[in-house]
Amino acid sequence: RTQIARQEFIDRYQGIATEAGLTGVTVTLSGQSNLDAQVPIHVVLASGYLGDIEQDNTIQTRQEDGRWLIDWSPSLIVAGLGESCVDYTELGSSRGAILDTNGKKLAYEAIVNEVGIIPGQLTNEKTEVATLAKLIGMKASDIEDRYKDGEPGWFMPITQLPDPLDNDVLNGISELDGVAVRQVKSRVYPYGPVAAHITGYVTAVNADDIAANPDGGLVAGQMIGRAGVEAAADDLLSGKPGGRLSIVDCSTRSEESVVAERAAIEPKDVILTIDIDFQKQVDTALGDVTGSAVVLDPRTGAVMALASHPS
Repeated sequence: RTQIARQEFIDRYQGIATEAGLTGVTVTLSGQSNLDAQVPIHVVLASGYLGDIEQDNTIQTRQEDGRWLIDWSPSLIVAGLGESCVDYTELGSSRGAILDTNGKKLAYEAIVNEVGIIPGQLTNEKTEVATLAKLIGMKASDIEDRYKDGEPGWFMPITQLPDPLDNDVLNGISELDGVAVRQVKSRVYPYGPVAAHITGYVTAVNADDIAANPDGGLVAGQMIGRAGVEAAADDLLSGKPGGRLSIVDCSTRSEESVVAERAAIEPKDVILTIDIDFQKQVDTALGDVTGSAVVLDPRTGAVMALASHPS
């Protein structure tokens, strides 16, 4: 208590628990106290990222005013921690592709160009937004809706465009104050609404997902299927990310030792019986009709096309 403030003590424990994805801690005595009043313990840290992390450690005790007290040190949080910090590094976070029966990609990960606005850097807002709208084929009002709640210095994503970016678009954006482009990894659906109801979509894992499945190895920022094949085959498509929990220097973040590590389970591609070229023909045939069409292969019962209007 004389060495560390109560709140600092709590904050450090909570920070490490969050970084390591800890959901529980079990401590058992693993032997008898020795002549130096050291008590051996076995600690199991339950991590949603890495599974159970087992460590053997020692509690130093001492007698003071007739009471036995714990001589606390940071290494009781994680063995060997000392005055260092911990970092969790995710390993292998890609997602498998969804393919049609001929191997054409209906959903896959790729580098895309994310166009965004930094509100505080706009110098002639109406003109710059109107020009951007023409360049990327969006309504000015839709663009404004996507950045209006952002702080002046935030990069507010507006849309994603395929890579490589069209030179005319890139050159036009470069002349606009407050508009920027950055490359990011994203889920790509090349056939848009024609296949959207089949593929479904993904979003980033949120706190509710992690709370509902604490042992599922879910990591903040990881993508998870929300509908369609993305959701139904999420276990196959996502695999299971691996990770490494390390003790690092608090200033440089250089690694000093590895606490625990788990290899990633590689994701798998999912091949459908859908023929996307035929799917487009069926979708076009429906036209403006409100309804749906399902086409099966009479020999196998395989679904070749599945169209619905409105999409």
